[in-house]
Amino acid sequence: MTQEWRPDPMANMKRVFDYGSISEQHKEAAEEIAKILANSGNELIANLIKEKFGLVDPVTYDYENTLFTKAAIAAGLYVNVQGTVVEDGIHYQMISLTDDIRKLEKIVPAVISLYEESKKQNKDT
Repeated sequence: MTQEWRPDPMANMKRVFDYGSISEQHKEAAEEIAKILANSGNELIANLIKEKFGLVDPVTYDYENTLFTKAAIAAGLYVNVQGTVVEDGIHYQMISLTDDIRKLEKIVPAVISLYEESKKQNKDT
């Protein structure tokens, strides 16, 4: 029995760039491209390239000091980061809280308490 010819499924696929294996040469090229883009008014894309190639640290929202996270911790809940979304160049964490309903209900009074406390502090300043 002869084997039937089948096309190679990978023949028309383009390899995805491996951002985990960036060399100094990659970084130098990315930096040059970012300069060209920035000089032509494309600052947002220039910053994205710098970030992708590890030339700058990404700007990350400080979720740990938010009223919501503090209330969750005060209620004895664990805040789990699931990933991030990027808006206007800032990485915002997607978080989740998972527990039984009795523990989750404790967050409501904790939020109210922290909210009232922050309102009072803002009024005093």
